[in-house]
Amino acid sequence: MKLSCISITNYRTITRSQNFNLSDHLVLIGGNTSLKSTLLYAIKTALELIKDESNSQKNYIWEKDFPGQLMNRKTSLETTFKLKFCLDENDSKQLKTITNMSFKDELTIEIVIGCTNISSFNLIKDEKTSVALNGKLAKIREYITQILPCVYISSYDTNSLNMEIEKLLTCIMTKLQNSSEYIEAINTIKKFNLNKLAELSNELISGAYALNDLKLDYSYITPKMLIEANGMKLDSVYQNDVKIGMILKLIEKLENAIILMDEPEVHLSQEAIYLLSRKINGLKDKQFIVSTQNSNLVDLENISNNVIVEDKPIQAKKLLEIQNSLGIDITDEFSNYQNVIFVQNANDLQVLELYIRNNFQFTKLGDAIKAKKIGIIDVGENSKILPYILKAKKLLVKPYIILNNTEASRKKASALLKQEYVSDDEIVYTMCNGEADAEMIDSISPMVYTKMVLDKYEINLKTIKIKNVEFSKRIEEAYTQNGKKLSRSILNDIKASIVSSAAEVTNIEVFPDQRANWLYELLHKIDQAL
Repeated sequence: MKLSCISITNYRTITRSQNFNLSDHLVLIGGNTSLKSTLLYAIKTALELIKDESNSQKNYIWEKDFPGQLMNRKTSLETTFKLKFCLDENDSKQLKTITNMSFKDELTIEIVIGCTNISSFNLIKDEKTSVALNGKLAKIREYITQILPCVYISSYDTNSLNMEIEKLLTCIMTKLQNSSEYIEAINTIKKFNLNKLAELSNELISGAYALNDLKLDYSYITPKMLIEANGMKLDSVYQNDVKIGMILKLIEKLENAIILMDEPEVHLSQEAIYLLSRKINGLKDKQFIVSTQNSNLVDLENISNNVIVEDKPIQAKKLLEIQNSLGIDITDEFSNYQNVIFVQNANDLQVLELYIRNNFQFTKLGDAIKAKKIGIIDVGENSKILPYILKAKKLLVKPYIILNNTEASRKKASALLKQEYVSDDEIVYTMCNGEADAEMIDSISPMVYTKMVLDKYEINLKTIKIKNVEFSKRIEEAYTQNGKKLSRSILNDIKASIVSSAAEVTNIEVFPDQRANWLYELLHKIDQAL
């Protein structure tokens, strides 16, 4: 079950009826407009009213939630929520079991609240109120509450983190205690509970580590914990990193959920904000609706999942619209870029540019390269690549990294992957022939340049005995066999000549085997996304 649409009338800053279509992953973007928060809180309020009608005065307060400028009117002094739920096959089956009525793929509930704070409900079928369905209202509301728990993280109330942890724990434990396995095993309930709690405790602790690298010293579950690291109390920002990490771990255990996050960056450290976006994108089976002013939380994989909220919500169609809404200052280095490929050597940059020119000349990718919408940047072999990655992400530019195939680069890549600063599809090695190879030029098929080296430098590379080492060492060995000494200037001249010879090759065989496959797949993916 998913919440596919909500219509809101006369609620806080919404003084007329507005419809909001909701996807599985929705990012609300904009400045300090209250409409983003209003939408999130309206969803929370409506779902809480469905859950507990008797507690409506806590969930909705007419004096605060009804628009103040409309209170002097004599008519239409009501707030209305209309929620449309998308049902899967199992939802339809379960609802038919508990109501003896057939459901297709949709269910709509209308909630009306007046100045008495008393809410009334209508179930709507085929755009009409269904009297028969209203007779089954209690059972339907109970099913929605069970199947679609709602998590809400406020931008201003840090205590909401504790409340959500406690609520999720209760939800998970209630489901556990109502399971048939639990009931059948009542005689071993103590052992059963201890095992499950131990498992849950371990998962929460791993969740607490998820959004920071701190070593935490605690071994018990309680929402109101005192978190310490190395004997010192952490500041509130890092405590919130831990708590949101725990919330995400608990959400993983739910089969279904709608998670509302109102500017979560307010609670988090800078490192955790970026990692949170990775976690959200990884929970594809849950419905996330996030409001933000932080570019790290923008959905770059699917631009249409981002909604720009100003006077009214507008679905984003272009990356530039999002950049303008967030007031992102594009620097000259990344000007107009939508994607950027980082390499660690100037030769790598030249070879890659040649490959793109020869194989993607008349495609969107070729046009994008000419228009500087895609950048290929040499970051240097010994530089720290993380600042480049974070800069690209902050500017909403999709980064790809081609690392040298050295031990140092592999360690660097492992750290980036482990901390989830990059994903597997964003990082690759030059896929050279040997473990120590570190130059993109080594990825060029020898058939491209062997004859040229022999004619111009009188070096027969086919006679080289040593294999699977760096290109430079193979050239050096060839010179040694000829009784010569290789200078740096000659080596650079040979490399430059090879790059030039590669420019004459117009097919994909410049890079043989898996190197060509990876480059082609990567560049085709970028081409399709443009």
